[in-house]
Amino acid sequence: MIVVDPPWPYSNRQEDSTHEIASPYGIKSIEDIKAFNIPATEDSVLWLWVPNAFLHDAFHVLEAWGFTYHTTLTWAKNFVGLGDWLGGQTEHCLLATKGSYHIFRKNESTLLTAPRTKHSEKPDAFYELVERLCPGVKIDIFARRKREGWNCWGAEVNE
Repeated sequence: MIVVDPPWPYSNRQEDSTHEIASPYGIKSIEDIKAFNIPATEDSVLWLWVPNAFLHDAFHVLEAWGFTYHTTLTWAKNFVGLGDWLGGQTEHCLLATKGSYHIFRKNESTLLTAPRTKHSEKPDAFYELVERLCPGVKIDIFARRKREGWNCWGAEVNE
């Protein structure tokens, strides 16, 4: 089971530098994200975080990584942030699989309502949901902090 929160290339998309967000990672484009080597087994589940502005691109990323899209979890935040067209108050996490991985629990919602946390950090309620649905080894790529029982990889994990 893998959670990925890539550093989406805001600065490559925006002419307005007020939308730029510093990233500790070297990824500069959608093509770089598509080329990123995801450590997936033959039967894997992937939770791919994506902001509204890159939703279309995220489906191409899933395809490049060899995953099949199934559904979208939407995080409704308690704060309206920046946005190109509308103020961003949601973020999405695409649920996808590779091989024959199945999630059998159907009584969870596609809406996650939780307060906004630090920049780019995902809410504890998300990780609790994943732990309920996905037994086994858990990997968090581009993680913002350590989590007990998870393999967390990211430039900010040890801060």
